[in-house]
Amino acid sequence: MSDAGEARPGPAALSGAALEPYDLTEPQRAAFRAEGYLVVPGAVPGELVLAALRAIHASFGKGFDVLPYRTTFRDDVERDPSVLALLTGASTWAVASELVGRGKLLLPPDLQGQVLPHFPVAVRDEASVEELFGGSDGWHIDGMSEDRLYPCTIVAGIALSDTPEPSMGQLVVWPGTHLLLCEVVRARGPSVLRFEAKRPSLAPHAHVHLRLRAGDAVFMHPMLAHSWSRNLSPHVRHMVYYRLTKTDHERERPRMFSEPFSLFEGV
Repeated sequence: MSDAGEARPGPAALSGAALEPYDLTEPQRAAFRAEGYLVVPGAVPGELVLAALRAIHASFGKGFDVLPYRTTFRDDVERDPSVLALLTGASTWAVASELVGRGKLLLPPDLQGQVLPHFPVAVRDEASVEELFGGSDGWHIDGMSEDRLYPCTIVAGIALSDTPEPSMGQLVVWPGTHLLLCEVVRARGPSVLRFEAKRPSLAPHAHVHLRLRAGDAVFMHPMLAHSWSRNLSPHVRHMVYYRLTKTDHERERPRMFSEPFSLFEGV
């Protein structure tokens, strides 16, 4: 909630590199099809990264609460113009638009990012902390906790910190599991992926700790299994996520488990 008298940010608008078409290579398109995610290095300029970090760190000073899957803030930092510019003022928007179809992404007036810091594990707690949240079954996909799979068309994440080595609190993905989990839903129904249910096996898919640099963008299929690593570094790991929806998402959503790319015109 904003402080009394504090002006709320206005609706987001596209600018700069977000308005310029982004030509994906065929290897990039093929990687997204096969692995369910794509990393675009340097999608966000350094000055935008620093501006967002300044807003986030200023918000920390006002207080926040750390929950398992999200951090809640005392102010509207997730709607701050500098946070939204990571999407709307950089190539992030252009790449996402290229994957789903140019001109087909919705830009909601109440757009906000998900600011997700991961704090270091204290040395005294290191031995008792699992490698991944919840252990080897700690992966999740968007929508599991709301019993509504495929809640958005594409997930875009912006790294605001360098994570050059494993176990730095970074995003962890299971490449190829977007196709596997669509098969699981077709065979056993969506209830198998309820949040409280035992996770189905992802074998033979192994997890990968993404080694990112500040300004890199990650684009994920909504059915891709993902999690995060414990943070054994001395630094807070910062990432901002956006859940983006295509204009015909609701109409096409029922087909997605049988045709996982029916909403992705660019792959």
